[in-house]
This record gives sequence, structure tokens and C-alpha cells, in this order.
Amino acid sequence: MKSKGKTVRKRTVLKKKRKDPMQRLLIVWLLFAGVFLSCRLLLNSYNASLSRTNTELVGEISKTEEEIDQLQSEVNVLQDKTSVLGMLDNQVSDNQNNIYVIDNK
Repeated sequence: MKSKGKTVRKRTVLKKKRKDPMQRLLIVWLLFAGVFLSCRLLLNSYNASLSRTNTELVGEISKTEEEIDQLQSEVNVLQDKTSVLGMLDNQVSDNQNNIYVIDNK
């Protein structure tokens, strides 16, 4: 068609294929379910690793507390002056009951 010396092109209108609302709802629901299940799996595995770490730390704490108790009892035993002098036998002599001289032989 020509009008006034110009050519007019026909326009072809392509209609976009629209998805029905149920299909969109299904896609959104599937995405939500995928994200939910992924987060749930991630949090469960993280919780398990934290639980394992907690168990290990509780074991270390109990061992350390036992060592502290043993060392405290050992210090209490060594605080007695006579027990320390008894362990050194004849290498130590006291001078005026206050000064201890260790003989290096």
C-alpha cells in the first residue's frame, strides 16, 4: 500500500504467551519449598557440628578441672614445710629455723 509516496509496512503483532496463574503459583511454591528444604538441611548439619564441638569442649573442660584439682591437692601437700624438707633428705640444713642452705655436692 502506498499513500502519498511513502510505503507503509505492515506491523505484525506477536502476542506474548502468558502463563496461567496456577502455573506461576506452582513455580513460586516450588522455589519456596526448595529454599526451605535447603535451609533446613543446612541448619540441621550446622546444629550437628555444633553439638559435636560442644561435646568435645565439655570433655576437655572436665579433664582440665580434674588436673586443676590434682594440682591444688599437690600444692596443699607441698605447703607443709616439713614434707618439703623430708623430700630433700640431707641436702638441706636449716640455720636458725628460717634459712635453708642446700649443699651442692
